[in-house]
Amino acid sequence: ELAQTALVFRNGLQVDTLELSAGAGVFVGALQRGESLVEAASAGGAQQDFDLADTMALLIRHQLIVRMTTGETNHEPRH
Repeated sequence: ELAQTALVFRNGLQVDTLELSAGAGVFVGALQRGESLVEAASAGGAQQDFDLADTMALLIRHQLIVRMTTGETNHEPRH
């Protein structure tokens, strides 16, 4: 039997699940721990089945990534 990776999330009042590749699961887990996008992509990339573009598209399509920051503490526009 093979292990499976799934992401469980709430869409309004409905609970949904998405089947993820092992690499996508590692990537999402790294993001949830607060790792940077580069660090998470590197961790996911260690898995043979990881595709960053496909994973990002899936997360954005389901509105699971709604904001990205530079990591700076001040997010005010610079003049």
